Amino acid sequence: RPPTTRRGVRPCEPTRDAPPRIATPVTDIAGVLSASQDELLAQLHAAQRRRTGVQVALLTITTLDGEPIEDFSHRTAVSWGGGSRERNDGVLVTFAVRDHRSRIEVGYGLEAELTDGRTRTLLDGARPFLRRSDYAGAFGSILDGIETRTAERRATGDGLFAGASPVSETPTATASPSRDTQSGGDWAFAL
Repeated sequence: RPPTTRRGVRPCEPTRDAPPRIATPVTDIAGVLSASQDELLAQLHAAQRRRTGVQVALLTITTLDGEPIEDFSHRTAVSWGGGSRERNDGVLVTFAVRDHRSRIEVGYGLEAELTDGRTRTLLDGARPFLRRSDYAGAFGSILDGIETRTAERRATGDGLFAGASPVSETPTATASPSRDTQSGGDWAFAL
């Protein structure tokens, strides 16, 4: 099916010069989500954001065209500018479908809760869904994990983090890829 957003606008594949425009919680450029899955994920995101204050963007693209996912995700996150400017607490989850690559880009204001190790665990938890090409299930699993790891923000007051610094222009560190030899093919996870 041709990819669309919930508003019916067909997003364009990104280029190295122009990252995708993220205007809704779910941007399905690869066209791997049904309209009902897109809507359900948007509802899950809205509920999670009310409970934690964390803004998450879910993005699918068809291919990276040889660009490292670390560079692509960082560039896209900077362009998007998600989360609070003061707290720098946005999270971008990217799946490059044809390349079997995924990444979670975390704003500095959430690095205490969503460390490289914890985001790796979230991506590992999404692996069974990705093996079945169940992208909605993978995103749902990651959203649930983000909420679990950031729920204390609301329990401790207004959810503000002191000393959050702006997004760096330097990409974050990358973990070595995980090889998946199951039926869904190899998926590499970058942190």
